[in-house]
Amino acid sequence: MPTQEDIQKDNEVTLHSDEMLLFHYTSLESFHGMTDTGRMWASHIRYLNDTSEQLLMWKLVQNRIEERLQNATDDLRERLLHWKSVTTVPQNEDIYVISFSNDGGDRLSQWRGYGANAGISIGFSRKALERKCAEFTTKAFKPPGKTGAAHLFPVKYVDTSGDEQTNKLIDIFLDRQPTDLRSGKYTIEQAFSRAISYFSATLKHIAFSDEQEYRIIIFDFEGGQTPSYRARKALWIPYIELDIRDAEPSKIIVGPSPHKENTVVALKHMLVSRNSKEIEVIATQMPYRDW
Repeated sequence: MPTQEDIQKDNEVTLHSDEMLLFHYTSLESFHGMTDTGRMWASHIRYLNDTSEQLLMWKLVQNRIEERLQNATDDLRERLLHWKSVTTVPQNEDIYVISFSNDGGDRLSQWRGYGANAGISIGFSRKALERKCAEFTTKAFKPPGKTGAAHLFPVKYVDTSGDEQTNKLIDIFLDRQPTDLRSGKYTIEQAFSRAISYFSATLKHIAFSDEQEYRIIIFDFEGGQTPSYRARKALWIPYIELDIRDAEPSKIIVGPSPHKENTVVALKHMLVSRNSKEIEVIATQMPYRDW
């Protein structure tokens, strides 16, 4: 399975300074729940707004196998054909994600998609989010049996035809000897599928590139905390909770609303009452109305 460093290097994304703000767009109702519980919800990847997400990576792998089979040696051909048989029935793992954006927290397309006339964007420092991921992972792998890990990754946007960088990473998977993936818990085929599924969480279709997304990705979550469920429109969505207490945001932007100025005042009062005086709260200047 690729490491966090592998994926960041492949994406050629510089994480800038520790204080780079990553914004989470959500509704006021969800923000109220976050402030009361100190937790964010990581939704199962299968229930996100890009329905092609996990399938995109499998399609890229299948295409790359076909390309390499055209000039493969006998030994390589045998291995590629084995991996091809695995990809004919993609195995989607239980992966949970929380989305953030490196777009400044005040983008019209995001307001339209998240909250519309009752939205908010919350700017967390990258360093704080990475710290909470590390705390989750450390706690999850301790006895009495919780397992799971959380990492913060930049999303890479790709066309369905793929590109040179993505092909290079896929080649890392394809060039592994099957015996290198052997483990006591998973078969060779399961290990290969898990690696592909995990990496799929860091890819999205290029049509979504405007989001400039980063993700907290939670995987291998077995035992301990069982998923909870929430309703959204026609979906019943599984999610995992991530503790974000003491990871206070640095900036909050209130989205388009007929009451945005009053909401700013109320939020400032709330933060002062909770001794969170260093958080900047402003209203969007976007000339957008949906009410």
